[in-house]
Amino acid sequence: MFKFLLNKKKQKPIESFTFNYKSKSNLLNTLCKKFGCDKGYFKGSQEYFSWAPHSYTDLYYFLFSNQRKSIKKVFELGIGTNKVFNEKLKRKSLPGASLRVWKEFFIKAKIYGADIDENTLFQENRIKTYTVDQFSQKSIKKMWQKINEKEFDLIIDDGCHQFEGTINFFLNSVKFLSQSGFYIIEDIFYKDKEKYIDIFDKRRFNFFFVELSTKNNSKDNNLLIIQK
Repeated sequence: MFKFLLNKKKQKPIESFTFNYKSKSNLLNTLCKKFGCDKGYFKGSQEYFSWAPHSYTDLYYFLFSNQRKSIKKVFELGIGTNKVFNEKLKRKSLPGASLRVWKEFFIKAKIYGADIDENTLFQENRIKTYTVDQFSQKSIKKMWQKINEKEFDLIIDDGCHQFEGTINFFLNSVKFLSQSGFYIIEDIFYKDKEKYIDIFDKRRFNFFFVELSTKNNSKDNNLLIIQK
């Protein structure tokens, strides 16, 4: 089940609707298992990371499965460091798992990633990565200058998951999103839901706050999807 809270331009009230669905395992789930990515459920995920996976792939496949050839530029903040600050959280998969998922899914796209941990950086065919501190406007500006691309079809924030850093990165990055593109903020905790809704309700963007029901992950299995 998807539960959507949405706001449209020039429309004051926040509207909502619920989208019930049944979805079989899809290509994105298969790619998550191949690379050890936590964006979608797959059997054996504990071999790659110790936490419960998200169910974002259900929504992402619904949104993007007919755009696999047309999406040309993808950026994701957060490459996947193996440095964790909670002893209960352990990751065995290589940094860049989700970038490699996007590379195989969007077959003609250039994939860009960034992280504050320089040890996560790598380059391979159609993937380039950069250093960034999402709390620093100067660092974000420098990163985009190095990337030297505009009109991104998809920008995903899977970075620090802290409200201040997330909003700072958005304000300094949304101008690089195409007019038809999607800016997605992942892993929003329920405790921060109202803060996100409040700040985006005061801005000119269309947005959807999406709560994804799942037996595996209930605390932060939420997304904010923004369009210009």
